[in-house]
Amino acid sequence: MNMKRILDVGCGLNKVEGAIGVDIVKLPTVDIICDLNQYPYPFKDNSFGEIYARQIIEHLEDIPKFMDEIWRILKPKGVLHLETVHYTSHWAVQDPTHKHLINTTMFEYFDGRTKGKYQSAKYMCQCNFEIKTYVTLVNFWKYLGFEYLVNLVNKHRCFRFIRNFWEQNLCFIIRGKWIKVHAIAIK
Repeated sequence: MNMKRILDVGCGLNKVEGAIGVDIVKLPTVDIICDLNQYPYPFKDNSFGEIYARQIIEHLEDIPKFMDEIWRILKPKGVLHLETVHYTSHWAVQDPTHKHLINTTMFEYFDGRTKGKYQSAKYMCQCNFEIKTYVTLVNFWKYLGFEYLVNLVNKHRCFRFIRNFWEQNLCFIIRGKWIKVHAIAIK
């Protein structure tokens, strides 16, 4: 029986069913206590077919190191399911433990299709993902169809200009709520 190993980093009390739960504090759903700001994580390379990171990345010290570590422990073509709050949402600044404000274009830094374009000489990521980002907008704008337009980039990359225009010019009027990332490890 070939079962896919699943990891839920920062699971808290809401662990994905069938996953190994990792968090910094001992809770009933936590299987492994681990400070996610300390590297490397206690897993071998290519250990997991799926990793969930829900509402955790905005709390971490070093996002590029986190993404590198996730890539290291994912199997080739393993999938990262990441969720975070969009920086224009009131939840982004409401929580004093958030260390980062995040937008959708930040994930292009880790996308192998644009690798190098956003990399700095100070820190070059080792990870290589094929990334699709989805943004959820405030309901009023969702019902008017703006959410569909902003997410067209996932159907075809030529629509990237719509997402970029929204992020650079409209996102404080047409506010985002959540970002969901589907990232496939390219190895």
